[in-house]
Amino acid sequence: MINLNKTNISYFLIINGSLALATSCAEKETPPPPNILWLVSEDNSPYMGVYGDTIAQTPNIDMLAQTGIVYNHAFANAPVCAPARNTIITGMYANSLGNHQMRSYYKTPDFLKYFPEYLREAGYYTSNNQKMDYNTAAMDSLAAKAWNESSNSASYKNREQGQPFFHVQNYTITHESSLFDSIPDEELSFNPDEMVVYPYHPNTPDFRHDYAQYYHRIKQLDDQIGEFLDDLKQQGLYDSTIVFYYGDHGGVLPRGKRYLFESGTRVPMIVHVPEMYRHLLPEAPGTHSDRIVSFVDLAPTILNAVGAEIPAYMQGQPFLGEDVPESPDHAFMFRGRMDEKYDLMHAARNSQYRYIRNYYPERVYGQFLNYLWRSRAVRDWERLYKKGKLNEIQSVYWKTKPHEELYDIVNDPHNINNLADDPEYGAVLAELSAATDGWLEEIKPMDVIPEPLMQRINQNAPMFDSIKSGDFPLMKVHEVARMSARGAADDFETLYAYTKDANPAIAFWAIKSMSIFGDQLLSAGLMEEFKSNLQHPELFIQNMTANVLINLNEGQNFKQLIVKGINSEYEFDRLEALQLYSRQPRDGEIDALIRELFPERREDSWGYDQRIATNLMEEN
Repeated sequence: MINLNKTNISYFLIINGSLALATSCAEKETPPPPNILWLVSEDNSPYMGVYGDTIAQTPNIDMLAQTGIVYNHAFANAPVCAPARNTIITGMYANSLGNHQMRSYYKTPDFLKYFPEYLREAGYYTSNNQKMDYNTAAMDSLAAKAWNESSNSASYKNREQGQPFFHVQNYTITHESSLFDSIPDEELSFNPDEMVVYPYHPNTPDFRHDYAQYYHRIKQLDDQIGEFLDDLKQQGLYDSTIVFYYGDHGGVLPRGKRYLFESGTRVPMIVHVPEMYRHLLPEAPGTHSDRIVSFVDLAPTILNAVGAEIPAYMQGQPFLGEDVPESPDHAFMFRGRMDEKYDLMHAARNSQYRYIRNYYPERVYGQFLNYLWRSRAVRDWERLYKKGKLNEIQSVYWKTKPHEELYDIVNDPHNINNLADDPEYGAVLAELSAATDGWLEEIKPMDVIPEPLMQRINQNAPMFDSIKSGDFPLMKVHEVARMSARGAADDFETLYAYTKDANPAIAFWAIKSMSIFGDQLLSAGLMEEFKSNLQHPELFIQNMTANVLINLNEGQNFKQLIVKGINSEYEFDRLEALQLYSRQPRDGEIDALIRELFPERREDSWGYDQRIATNLMEEN
């Protein structure tokens, strides 16, 4: 139970909501618990005037900064909604819980609560309008304990007279889908021909239009926020409410959302703090703060701001309230599976540099995703690349990745000049790489465990319990995954030995690395022995082996493996089998099986095996 000041709660419950009528000096010296309001927009980077954007028209959002703090270095820990929101609602990095894959819904440990439940226990009215998308199993039951109401009509106005509230108002107007249907140029608030296109994007009519349409959506967002704040003021509550505005991750122009660049993870965050709560603000109001904050800090920040105890399991640091610690040196970020395609990245960001570590360097940045390809601009970008009409910077998105990336965000805000191989920045690279290793050791994320194995483990108990309380060699898996991604020639013998490891997660990463070591496999006479991994008891090991053989031009017809995978009871075995089939010659019997098992062919299905099956059938 939280040790919130009950005197404050009792006082708050018997006075009028405006609080401006407090009559005694004692009451003024001990203000009642603050109301907390979150205004959350989807899929946008800091496209606001207060962040120096000269095109944006955001007077209402900018107004919040006059009495609060603008955070220059605010980050989503994941570049897409479900794992980002999981991190927010739990106060833990989603990958430390095993909930890092997009809409994976794995079990959570018994100790975990969605943090608004602590506020309810302390007397707050909690309301969420309306998006949750928290990426856990039992989401509805956990949310029922956290929220007094969560719906498209949820409102702080439904609380008891004078009861303090925590309300979240979500805005979808800026979601990436807001660009799927084109608004005619004459109906836009901005002229496409006046847009300044980023250097990694081709300067085409489709891109200029999407830039203008997105600024149009941001303007609409600002109007909606202004209406909400006007109503709050009419209720007499503005001066008793701490207001947060932030975006739920970066985006939404191509190469933003889903990627660990600045464009995918840096978010706007502005916190308005009324006069009576200025003592909770560690910096002067009306200023820009260089403190590094990220979503994992939000839950402990709210609890600290209302005088509540922060649970020991939370992994962030408060940035409002009493006894706020010094700014952390880094923010840390992660990426797992995005929709139907796998990738794994970790990132660290300090005040000047961004470091990215890629675990699938052999895969291109721009892997095809059913949902993402609804964007006209993405399709235009791909078309121009295939026609050879892009320059070097614009082409990078369609190519494979380096193992490590390092960007000077002060001098290279668009992250196009990778400094990782520049000796002049060797010390910076080493510092951020070591910081990333320290973070991994501290939170012990489960994102190196292949998802089909995660799905099986999750059947019995939450992965957090099964993996971290048992004898699973999690950090050894991290070591082998890193070695696999690095691909150093000196590591070949060690990695090949690991292909036979009894732990399938270790074997998976070692087998994956053999795509890099084809010549060594052949010269050592090990290719036929390596192929024996096609008989491994785990389907995901068989699939990875097949993919490596295709990469090495040692591929054969994997029809039996594909059919076995498609018929699996596990969604992610099916997904991997369908991905393998996308790399094989078309087969009439397999096509017929796909049509039988995936008859709906719905583009909007959240089943990612369904999505890739739909794509395969549409290509046929």
